[in-house]
Amino acid sequence: NQKFIKSNYGMIKSLLRSLWKEWDTTVVLFYRRFDEWLISFYAQMRKYGFMNVIGFYEHYYVREQNHMTFPVFATKFIEDTPVVADILGIHGVYNDILSSKNNDTAEGDEVSRGGRIGTIQVLQFHSIHGVEQEFLCNLPNATVSCERIQNKNRNGQSKARNTSEKLPLDLDFVVVQAWNDGLVGIDRRQAQKLLETKMVTANITFDDLPEDCISKDHENWIWERALTSEKMFGNPPLPEIEFRQSFDVTRKKFCSVNAVAALKNKMFRSLFDDCGFFGNNTKLGTNWMNYLKLKELGCA
Repeated sequence: NQKFIKSNYGMIKSLLRSLWKEWDTTVVLFYRRFDEWLISFYAQMRKYGFMNVIGFYEHYYVREQNHMTFPVFATKFIEDTPVVADILGIHGVYNDILSSKNNDTAEGDEVSRGGRIGTIQVLQFHSIHGVEQEFLCNLPNATVSCERIQNKNRNGQSKARNTSEKLPLDLDFVVVQAWNDGLVGIDRRQAQKLLETKMVTANITFDDLPEDCISKDHENWIWERALTSEKMFGNPPLPEIEFRQSFDVTRKKFCSVNAVAALKNKMFRSLFDDCGFFGNNTKLGTNWMNYLKLKELGCA
């Protein structure tokens, strides 16, 4: 966990030093492209804003940290983070710890009884065999576990990884803003599904709506860090031209819908002129503007 590593550097260093006294040690890290990792990190942060352990929240009360647009998130991440917690940052932390172990050994500190100097092994998150096989089949002496996961993969038994890629992030921005504007009275997930259906019927996509994107400086910062990571940890690293082409596809996700501006569009706003967006779910709390909309539509 990135936050754990950053906030517990001293404890981790102490723990590893105690292990080195008795054991050979290897730190295993997974490399995932930085641009993709950042998007996933953002989606995971947003996920906690509208999902709990049993499903989607019904209510519309959001915390700023879980309801920020990608540009706001990227700005805070880039400008307010002393040590970036991606693989470059984490690799640097462990490399510093391992270097200090080497220095301790050189100075005669009692470090191990035959334990070798710790190493860092980088595995590939996007291995064609999947994360589980990439990990188990690169562990020393894990022959049986490796064979089992290989057999599961061959038989199609491995479960798909949980992903945040398909979360309705932009839909949620619009629906929450629609609630604030008094256009919605049903629970949050139901409103997302109904809006999604009406957008398809009207042939409207989020590409048609106003959006906010990151600055060019921040995009360049992400590009440089992604390229550096790819050159250091890709196995094999993609050629820079090919990597740039792939990055240009990914960077389209560096934007979020501008929900306030979108709802000022009369055609888009008219999608909410539907009694289906209202109900009797008292758990949502009272928004007096709902009553005005109900009266206007004749839904009451």
